[in-house]
Amino acid sequence: MEHLIWQRLDELGIVAGTYEYVQGKRVRKTRPATGFELACKWKRNYGKYQVKEAWFILTDLGSLPAAINAYKQRMGIEEMFRHCKKGGYDLELEFRLSTN
Repeated sequence: MEHLIWQRLDELGIVAGTYEYVQGKRVRKTRPATGFELACKWKRNYGKYQVKEAWFILTDLGSLPAAINAYKQRMGIEEMFRHCKKGGYDLELEFRLSTN
């Protein structure tokens, strides 16, 4: 059995204002997963606005820009739904009524 060396995400050296795209590595939380790359990006700080943590994204899109763009789009959609639900638009109620 080959000797595996694991590296924690917080040991990658990602700090505010940096990014990295890691290819050809196995990723795991409990079981190893293959077929993914790891896109890492930590936005830089702007004045008093301090970014507290980096994004770590498992992706099969093939590049850092593609992974970051897809993640930004997804987060924009999630934010829109969060605002709509909190704004009193009763989206869940309308959805339930329309599916019955």
